Amino acid sequence: GIVALPEDAGALESCIHSKSRNLVRKARKGGVVVEVDAGVDTLLPLLDASFLRSGLEPRDPSYIRRAWKTLGCEVLVARSEDRPVAALMWQPFGNTGRYLFHGRTDGDTGGASNLLLFEMFRRGHERGVRSFHAGDVALPGETDERILGITHFKVRMGFEVVRTIEAHRVLRAVGKAVRDTALGVW
Repeated sequence: GIVALPEDAGALESCIHSKSRNLVRKARKGGVVVEVDAGVDTLLPLLDASFLRSGLEPRDPSYIRRAWKTLGCEVLVARSEDRPVAALMWQPFGNTGRYLFHGRTDGDTGGASNLLLFEMFRRGHERGVRSFHAGDVALPGETDERILGITHFKVRMGFEVVRTIEAHRVLRAVGKAVRDTALGVW
């Protein structure tokens, strides 16, 4: 998915669906604060919880650490009552940003995930980012509720599903094997 940011920073909220804007306001009113984290240690357990909740294998923490360090990523953490409830990792790359990973606690986070993405847009805009790429979205004909749910969240946050290259579900296993081999060499 891709989202184009407006030139005017004041118009950032117009990028996202009204329901998501309401959740951003709910998070702010509920005292959720977003901070830049100095590493990935807060992100990792939240990411693992999200992957496990979705029935997916947790990501290799060494892969996340290397990506953060090598790609110049930033980790944002949403805290409620001084407790981390959601976190994400993104990478600025010129006028493009890449939304790489997101994790959250179980249950209602009071709009924290929506506020996190909005803050990612705001921080990216300050750095000259004018579009964000969000990685995986549901492919045509997808029936997996986990992938559909993630795609629904991204679309409500303003990401448009754009067909870029042809991909097929069967290739995801091949992609994992290639990534694992590359990590072994790296």
